[in-house]
Amino acid sequence: MDKKRLLRAAAIFFSCMICFTILSRAANQAGIAAVATERPQNMMITHSVKVSGRIVQNQALAVTTEPDQRVTAIYVREGERVKKGDLLFEVDPLLLEEKILYQRQEMEKQRLQVQDAKSQKDVSAQQKANEQAQASEQYSLTTRSAAVQLSRAKENLEEAKKKLKEFQPSSNVVQEESMVESALEQALEEKSEAYIQANQELSSLQWQIENEVDSLPDLNALTDEQDGDDLPDLNAITDGQDTDIIIDEIEIDSRPLNEEEKKQLEQSVRNKYEQKLASARKKVEVALEEKEAAEQALVKYHLEQNQLAEGQSEEKKNQLLENLKAAQQAYEDAAIAANEAAVISGRAVYSAGIPDPLNSSDRMNEITYEQMELSLQKLEKLKEENGKIYAGTDGLILDVSIQTGEKTTDTMAVLMADLEKGCRFYGDISKEQEKYIGVGDLVSLEGGNGKTKVEELPVETVTEDEEDGNLYHITVQIPADVFEIGMAVSLEYTKKSQAYPLTVPLSALHLDEKNQSYVLVAEEYASIMGEGMQARKVPVTVLEKNEEYAALAQGTLDSSQEIIVSSNKTIEDGSLIRVE
Repeated sequence: MDKKRLLRAAAIFFSCMICFTILSRAANQAGIAAVATERPQNMMITHSVKVSGRIVQNQALAVTTEPDQRVTAIYVREGERVKKGDLLFEVDPLLLEEKILYQRQEMEKQRLQVQDAKSQKDVSAQQKANEQAQASEQYSLTTRSAAVQLSRAKENLEEAKKKLKEFQPSSNVVQEESMVESALEQALEEKSEAYIQANQELSSLQWQIENEVDSLPDLNALTDEQDGDDLPDLNAITDGQDTDIIIDEIEIDSRPLNEEEKKQLEQSVRNKYEQKLASARKKVEVALEEKEAAEQALVKYHLEQNQLAEGQSEEKKNQLLENLKAAQQAYEDAAIAANEAAVISGRAVYSAGIPDPLNSSDRMNEITYEQMELSLQKLEKLKEENGKIYAGTDGLILDVSIQTGEKTTDTMAVLMADLEKGCRFYGDISKEQEKYIGVGDLVSLEGGNGKTKVEELPVETVTEDEEDGNLYHITVQIPADVFEIGMAVSLEYTKKSQAYPLTVPLSALHLDEKNQSYVLVAEEYASIMGEGMQARKVPVTVLEKNEEYAALAQGTLDSSQEIIVSSNKTIEDGSLIRVE
């Protein structure tokens, strides 16, 4: 009895142990993540580019007509196909006749303006030539007259000297006294000539300054030939005297001067000559003092000789001396006057030679007339067509900007696509998609709700958007009569890579805290509870990937390993798993 009880208790104990073991295993299996695995595949990574776009024309034509014409009828509407020579719209022929008449009258008025402008220009040219001729003639007369006066004054001076010498008895004049008198007379002549020369230099310098100042407002009218090289020769009228007139070249400004700039420039010109002008004036003062000193020395000598002379008429002697002094002064005045006359008349010649400001009004009137003539030709051509405007090529009407009863403008009336120039696909792709498609790649286009599909068409252009750097525009030329302009069309292109031996689903790829890629592989392990499966972390290098797969570098993995691609729970390195 005791034995039976013992066996029964033992049986119950072992039964309980078996039940507890089964329950424990069941509980353990319930806490383990269920995973799905795949082995790496040898395959290519493909990149698909899909984009929607529209069919657009290669070239659009703007149909225009003459402005201010009343539209009487429109025969086309947007989206309509037209053939070359089809009537598009027409304008009022009566109003067109009025415009032609008005244009002819305006052209006649413009022609008369052209004629008047040319006549005025010819008259101005003749007046300018007459002014130049008069200035040159006056210069010639003035200089010749001054030269005659100078020559007469010199003759009178020589005559006065001669009479004074003849009056003095030769018996009373010894050789030494004659040499003294000659030396004094020579000194006076030299000082007189020096005084005349200084006055001429001063006049020339003053002329040069005033000429530069007077020319400032007309700088833009001067030419390279009028820089002082053609001024009259003042030496020709001063009996051989060197006037030493210096004429600087005038710098020509290329832009107009305002009043403030003219004043500043005038002051700069005067400042430039300030020291030189002061020096010239000082030279005249010194020369005058030296001349007067020479005159006094000669007069003093003559007075002394008069006191020594016996039997001579003192009154006659004094009269001859006064005559000589007056003749000397008259000669100097004549020389200075000759120089001043040359300067004044020379300035008149120079001023007359400055060209008038440019006047292009005649040519501008001619250009306006030519433009009006061209407009008249267009109006007359429209009249020949009875005010009807036709299509110049086969096309598709894109826009009609005119309305019946309203007048036309100088802008587009009708916009049409030129079907003879063909059409193209136009769409937008992202910067990421631009990496996988380029010019020359063969794509397929599908439109018309999938009814029409064209394959292997080369990409024509891929261009970056001017405003958005993440957007690119793609175009593909379309064969004739495949798609309609304006139709919505989708583009597809698949780019294939090389074959990679280790390619895994993108769901198998993970990133750690250092942004390093890794995968989890399923491996067996043994424990006191028996054998099981666990996850192991394996770092990898991604060579290329798309939306579904990633190609991995060889080295850390091989094609026989089971890669965990999905799990019903979050797992990490060392997590227990069970493969389903």
